[in-house]
Amino acid sequence: MQVIKQFYDIDKKVKDIAEKISLEYKDTGNQEIPVFICVLQGGAMFFHDLIKSLKVECCTEYVRLKSYKGKTASTPGNIKILSDIQVDIKGKPIYIIDDIIDTGATMAKLMSHLSELEPAYIKTVTLVERKAVVFKSDYCCFRNMGDEWFVGYGFDKDGKCRNYKNLYSDGKVKKVNEEVV
Repeated sequence: MQVIKQFYDIDKKVKDIAEKISLEYKDTGNQEIPVFICVLQGGAMFFHDLIKSLKVECCTEYVRLKSYKGKTASTPGNIKILSDIQVDIKGKPIYIIDDIIDTGATMAKLMSHLSELEPAYIKTVTLVERKAVVFKSDYCCFRNMGDEWFVGYGFDKDGKCRNYKNLYSDGKVKKVNEEVV
C-alpha cells in the first residue's frame, strides 16, 4: 500500500472545511440549528473529526445506503436507503457528510430523498472526489483524486482497514460498476 494522504494533511483540511462551514452557517442568519448527516460507514471517521472542529452548535444524524453489486449492478436506480434519519429537518440547514463522491449516484439519491423533507438548504461535504466526477460537492478536502481503491481513514477493503489514520491506495485500480481486480 502507498500513502496517498498523511493524517496531519487530512486533519488540516478537515479543520479548514469546518471553519468555512461554521462561517458560512453564521453568515446565513438562519436561527435553526444545522443538522449534520453522516453517510455510514465510510463517512464516519471524517464526520466525527469534522463535527469536533465546528464552531457552531449542531445536531447529528446518520444514514446508511446500499448500492447493490454483482447480479444487480450498482446503478442510480439500485441505491436503497437502509437506515434513515430520525429527526424533522423541515426548514433546517442540512450538511451531508460522506467519504467520497465516486459517480455521484449515492449522493444524488440521498439529496433527492432529503429534499422531499423540505430543509432550508442542503450542502454536501466529502473527503475525496474522483477526477471524472459529474457531481461536485460543496465542500471537499481532496478533489481530483483519481481511480485508485482507497483504504484507511474510513475507507475499507472487504470491511477491513477503516481504522488506519492515513489514506492509502492499495495499488489496484477501481472500475466503476465492476469488481476490483
